[in-house]
Amino acid sequence: QSQDVAPNAVRLFDEFTYKARSWPRAWRVLLKAEVMALGENTRFIVTSLPGLDAGMLYEDIYCARGQAENYI
Repeated sequence: QSQDVAPNAVRLFDEFTYKARSWPRAWRVLLKAEVMALGENTRFIVTSLPGLDAGMLYEDIYCARGQAENYI
């Protein structure tokens, strides 16, 4: 788990494909479901990146990118 996870938080990652009516094809969707003392925290990311499992992709790629943008 990453350093910013709240104590006693439970985090689950999963993925599925989804195709909205206006989209020409289905896309990979990452799901992060987290429950902590402050409540629920659910995130969805639509991606075209193959490979890595949902947890690694979310934490190591997308969270790192968001953190980098915080410095801009």
